Amino acid sequence: MPKPETDLPDHMSGKTVRYGHLRVPPSEKQKRVQRHFDSIARRYDLAYILLSMGLYRRWKRICMQKLNLSPGHKLLDLCGGTGDVARTAVRTGGVLSVVYDLNRPMMTAGRKKTSRRNGLQWVHGNAERLAFSDAAFDRIFVGLGLRNLVRVDNGVAEMFRVLQPEGQLVILEFSVPSAPAMRAVYDTYAFKVMPALGRLVTGARAPFRYLAESVQVFPRPESIRDMMEKTGFANVASQPLSKGLVTLYTAEKPGPYDVPPAGTRRR
Repeated sequence: MPKPETDLPDHMSGKTVRYGHLRVPPSEKQKRVQRHFDSIARRYDLAYILLSMGLYRRWKRICMQKLNLSPGHKLLDLCGGTGDVARTAVRTGGVLSVVYDLNRPMMTAGRKKTSRRNGLQWVHGNAERLAFSDAAFDRIFVGLGLRNLVRVDNGVAEMFRVLQPEGQLVILEFSVPSAPAMRAVYDTYAFKVMPALGRLVTGARAPFRYLAESVQVFPRPESIRDMMEKTGFANVASQPLSKGLVTLYTAEKPGPYDVPPAGTRRR
């Protein structure tokens, strides 16, 4: 298993955050992640379909089922990039979808694939400081973008704020398989095969090396569930998909008359 180049304990890290195996200032992580997406934006969708061996399509279908969209719903596709899920949601009919992302080239690439559709909007912004009023959305989806936030807890708090009471949150994120045999295969693919294939598809290797490292150091599902519960979310659950290659998180914002679990704090 690859070892971190620089790995300080959390209590010694000061004002740094994880960027793969490194610790860097928060602003530096944001800059580096944005440079990665700049370099692969044009072929991002193709890269993830190929590098996931087609599994991404299955994951998206499951996410759409969990979102359970109905006419009149407002969906925030957070860290939405090229807007793949938002476009699918609009096609279901009667849904307002907002793609929200910090990377302009990714959104530009998505817009080029999108015919003019009523109900699809694009907003440039930071997921840790959402440019929306409280309780603005019925559904929030985050697809493979949570680990790229500088402060994940800030992002989760903002999701809670802009979600309507009884609204649903669905997060899909890469994870490391727990079974030893699968883990060995995963490490070989993630750190050796995927960066090489990624370079063939997009012309860039570094973003896929970062992807592998960022997944390896990302908190375990139980830690993410605990963070969501402490923020105030209810019915928090996680489900491994494809032998644990990704984890599907689901949660609900309590209604106005629900009693929050002990130890949680309403925001």
